[in-house]
Amino acid sequence: MLPWGLSRQGDPANVAFVPRLAGEGLVNRTGRRWTLVGAVGGPAAAVDPAGLVTPRLGGWSLDWWVGADDRWRLPSREAAVRQSLLESTPVVETVLRVPGGDAVHRCFGVPGFVVIEVENRSPAPFALALAIRPYDPLGATTVRSVTVDGREVQVDGAVALVLAGRPGRVATSTAAAGDVAGVVLRGHAGATGDAGVACPEALASAAILVPVAHRTTFRAAVPTGHPATADGLPATGAAAAVRGWRAQGRTGLRATVPDPLLQRALDAARCDLLLVERERPGGAETAALVVAALARTGRSAEADDLVRALWARQRTDGSFDEPAGGGTPGGPHLWALGEHLRLRPDRGLLGPLGPSLVAAEGWLRESEGRRALTPVSRRWAAAGRRAAGHAASEAGAATAAAALSAGLQGDEAPPPTSTAAGLLSLARPPSGAERPAVAGPAGFDVAATAAAAAADVEAGEPVALERLTWLLDAGGPTWAWPDHVHPRTGAGSDGDGHSLAASAAFVLLVRDLLVSEPTAGHAAVLPLVPEGWRGQPVEVDDVPLSGGVRLSYAVRWHGPRPALLWEATGPLRLTAPGLDPRFGTTEARGEALLSGPASTTAPGGGTVELS
Repeated sequence: MLPWGLSRQGDPANVAFVPRLAGEGLVNRTGRRWTLVGAVGGPAAAVDPAGLVTPRLGGWSLDWWVGADDRWRLPSREAAVRQSLLESTPVVETVLRVPGGDAVHRCFGVPGFVVIEVENRSPAPFALALAIRPYDPLGATTVRSVTVDGREVQVDGAVALVLAGRPGRVATSTAAAGDVAGVVLRGHAGATGDAGVACPEALASAAILVPVAHRTTFRAAVPTGHPATADGLPATGAAAAVRGWRAQGRTGLRATVPDPLLQRALDAARCDLLLVERERPGGAETAALVVAALARTGRSAEADDLVRALWARQRTDGSFDEPAGGGTPGGPHLWALGEHLRLRPDRGLLGPLGPSLVAAEGWLRESEGRRALTPVSRRWAAAGRRAAGHAASEAGAATAAAALSAGLQGDEAPPPTSTAAGLLSLARPPSGAERPAVAGPAGFDVAATAAAAAADVEAGEPVALERLTWLLDAGGPTWAWPDHVHPRTGAGSDGDGHSLAASAAFVLLVRDLLVSEPTAGHAAVLPLVPEGWRGQPVEVDDVPLSGGVRLSYAVRWHGPRPALLWEATGPLRLTAPGLDPRFGTTEARGEALLSGPASTTAPGGGTVELS
């Protein structure tokens, strides 16, 4: 009874099927999709489309099965399963149909815990099995032992799960005895008492069975590092978690757009950016994109924390200690710092880092001389030096600015500031593809597609809206984009099943659709206007721009003509290419009745609409 992605991949009748190679272990190749949950600042847990919860990839997972009067239901095998986010926040709800109603699984993070709630929305009681399994969404992992001790479940000697009450029955199994699901389905779970199991092949598993009365909810929690509360469980429920995340959404840029699907996706992706673990922010390229997305949407405090975490990796020779697989030497660190300081000049941050900037630039240039860098690495290097050099100059750090700007002649010019997602992957138009997504060897590249769309927005090309529509569809019901989308299954085919780099690239794209910055001091609001937005109000508040300037604007319609109202906190040139290509002003605030946009059409002549 394998998890969702692996069970589909192993079924010859499923579109996700791929035969396993001789000697190959369990590796998910066609169904990499999950949704991250957690508290602000991480760590984050993964929830797969069937509700399997993995506190950390590479470790054990917590599955859930429901036993009704007629039979047991395993969500990974059931067709009647649907999943969504509650109010576009990292609170994942997975609904399983049972006789007379639903079993509802909710998962969310609070400081110190990942919380699981299972609600019985049926008129009859059912049995709930919470199963510790030696799998994660990518394949088989290891579990050497599981011990059930009253309300606590320990995995490999550490507390892994805290229950709201003592279990009614317990089932255990090993590699030799087979999947613990078989024990549960045969009705062989032990009646009472504590239990434990150890497996010499490190494939131990256990299921804790509890009754859930009709119209009630059972709760459990996975500790993630903080001490437990007095009764062992956090007091926060799903509704309170949603309220907390909604309050987070009121900080920084606030946007109200006519397309409800885009609105929900943007709100969800902005929450995702706050799940990056501050102590371990992952690869530098992903962290740099997240810094840019945070900075450009007004989350300067979180961007600052992430920049400091990146620079804490610097060694004495100017190089950086990167996680396994990180191969872009120093460029993302320089670029992330420069992008953060471009939008929020801060001498207090730059001053202590001045010598570090010079050391990083020197090591980067020396590295370029020693070995050939990939095109992406070269672009990161050039963009990093330019961005950080400009920020150092603006902050008055002349020595650092001179060092960073020296020798830029001959460097490949980076893409415009607003299309920074293109640094992650060299975006290229799809070759003969039926979709507007950017294709690569591992499938459709989500971040590269967002980068290509951002470049199209900058150029005023309507194909950007086709790419955006594809991205909204590819995000699935929880707007959790994998790194690469499988062309047949629509799930992930390589990398992460919920990529924070992709979420950041999506946020950067939408921010550019609302306000782009072709050059420093020039803000272009609504460079493209989708047909579905005509006649509908748009409101965008507190957009960070170069030099610490903030811009707010609103669009109201008088028949076919739009009225633009704006206010900026500093000097800038304001245009509105998608509303009226002839409009331009340097006034800090005002309102104007514009002539109205021309039709937005796709390359083939068809009208582009979002929905």
